Amino acid sequence: MGTSIGRSDADFNASQELITTKALANSARWKLIDSWILEILLPAKAEWEEAWKAYQNRKTRNSNIISAKNQARKKYEPVLRTLVATLTGDPLVTDTDLNSMGITGRNKKGGHIPAPATYPETEVKLPAPAKVELHFRDNGETGHAKPHGVRGAEIRWAILDTPPTDWDELLHSEFDTQSPFTLIFKGGERAKTVYFALRWENTTGEKGPWAEIQSAIIP
Repeated sequence: MGTSIGRSDADFNASQELITTKALANSARWKLIDSWILEILLPAKAEWEEAWKAYQNRKTRNSNIISAKNQARKKYEPVLRTLVATLTGDPLVTDTDLNSMGITGRNKKGGHIPAPATYPETEVKLPAPAKVELHFRDNGETGHAKPHGVRGAEIRWAILDTPPTDWDELLHSEFDTQSPFTLIFKGGERAKTVYFALRWENTTGEKGPWAEIQSAIIP
């Protein structure tokens, strides 16, 4: 995969601006993950742009400003390349879209994005009668950003009289790109037990391992 991300700082700045401007403008259409954008991409972008702006002033430039610029790029460039890899593997992003951002050499098989290796952990909240919210994040993480290349979570669930022994017993299947996922039940289903499990799915449709089956009493 080739990109227009240049080696010089000036070229790097120009290409990051081109890529992020297009990606942010089309984030809803391309179903980019809001939490990753807000928690990872935008802070790294802002830090770089502030450091780069300070570096442009030759009268005030000093070793601290140069170091801050270098550290900001060191932090931001891997994030930018993660965005490029995600866009390249997303079937919603056309070759024309990629070319307009200077991204070329698409891998048609999307092999550069691996199948998810982790699973979501889920916190259950019961905000109202007959309503169950599943707040999910990557296992072991505290933030809501999903793993690299992950588009969202598959949620399987079922109301059962006895605990299931296999995920195949969860007959209902849903998909959500952003936490939380909300289940709304009928009044006659209150006080019954709903069982559910989640797994990640990447932008090429490959699925990760299932989390353990959990349950909740419908309020």
